[in-house]
Amino acid sequence: MSQSKSYDLVVLGAGSGGVRAARIAASLGAKVALIEKRKIGGTCVNVGCVPKKLFSYAANLHFDLIRSAAWGYHIPQFNFDWNYWTNFVAKDINRLNGLYEATIKKSGADYFNGFGIVEDPHTISIQSSSHPAITLQADRLLLATGTRPNIVEVPGSEYWITSDEIFSLPELPKHLFIYGGGYIAVEIATIFAQWGTKVTLATRSTFLKDFDPDIVNRLYKEFDLLNIEYIVNDSVVRLEQKDNYISVHFKSGRSVVCNVSLCAAGRSIDLEDAGIKNLLLKKNTQGWLEVDSQFQTSISDVFAVGDITGYLPLTPVALRQGENVARHLFQKDFVLKPINYENIATAVFTSPPIATVGMTLEQAKKQGFTAHVFQADFLAMKYAPHREHAVKTLIKLIVCTESDRVLGFHMIGIDAPEIIQGMAVALQAGVTKAMLNETVGIHPTSAEEWVTLR
Repeated sequence: MSQSKSYDLVVLGAGSGGVRAARIAASLGAKVALIEKRKIGGTCVNVGCVPKKLFSYAANLHFDLIRSAAWGYHIPQFNFDWNYWTNFVAKDINRLNGLYEATIKKSGADYFNGFGIVEDPHTISIQSSSHPAITLQADRLLLATGTRPNIVEVPGSEYWITSDEIFSLPELPKHLFIYGGGYIAVEIATIFAQWGTKVTLATRSTFLKDFDPDIVNRLYKEFDLLNIEYIVNDSVVRLEQKDNYISVHFKSGRSVVCNVSLCAAGRSIDLEDAGIKNLLLKKNTQGWLEVDSQFQTSISDVFAVGDITGYLPLTPVALRQGENVARHLFQKDFVLKPINYENIATAVFTSPPIATVGMTLEQAKKQGFTAHVFQADFLAMKYAPHREHAVKTLIKLIVCTESDRVLGFHMIGIDAPEIIQGMAVALQAGVTKAMLNETVGIHPTSAEEWVTLR
């Protein structure tokens, strides 16, 4: 017999936004239930940010060991143990899952591991193999179910894997083919290439199309350094498998033979897979759930946060949205301030990484600004002993000509994400070029270049 429980708020999806919303709402005295069909923590913890960054560290170390002789180290032989590494990452993710679950329980919210099906805006049933069916009654419902990887449907598309599987392969691929032009595609390409995997990277258009073009052109130099074969403006038309190898065929007539084929062609929502197909929710023209400034969907008492809403698909964005909606609903004195999505920093963990915040020159022009560009192009000190195996650092500063206000910071180079996080604070505070000029730098660092541009 099905159990029934009542809650002030039921949150469907225990990723970054869902966990934050549930925890904050419970801390404010609301009776909260959190439902997740997979592992708590969502994409970021389980198959996204966390394993990707750990893999990036491991791959960078491998590449540094190869070049260590330039620093005077003589390491006659070293081996990378793939099984050890993937097991370690899996264990560390399990550790984080436990911490997330403990945090939710400590907040006073109830956590249910099972498939939540929204019968109507106030009724959610939970199906699970580990416990009897449960029905929850909700005064309000928050959807935080995130997205799933897209699969490009072509003949042989069953031979694709996605980013959900790439960090748990049974062995290190000898030849990895990646189809996509965004963050995931270029990050995975540079990670595996540093381990010696032959990598072919292809996209239907160009790579990182919303980034500064000079930064992207510098990324091509990294591809060359890592022997990554890259293909632009071409489309995959079919995949075929024979003798444990996959042949990838393109519209142009070319083909690539690999043993792992990764489809990294973006992500989208799936209402049926998320258990919310019964809700007639309004979507925008891009297919994302439409929400107002208070994160309410087209249905009263149903809210949505995170990637499912189509805003920037970044963990910190989902966290801020989750907290905002919880405080808006349950904190009486809370004044909901709109999130400034224009000044949110982002990073691409290639090697060296890319980081950016604010407008590119092209974006500034489209918004009617007249702007100056200040830039510096230099070799970071870390690369001094092995210049021939280095990608030079490039930084670009976009400044409004009339007001002197900084419009954007863009960087590819060592520690770029750590540096740009600080620049994001400055941009949010309205920093001007004159303020940067008056700031004394830290020497010798790459970061000091931002305050010495003339």
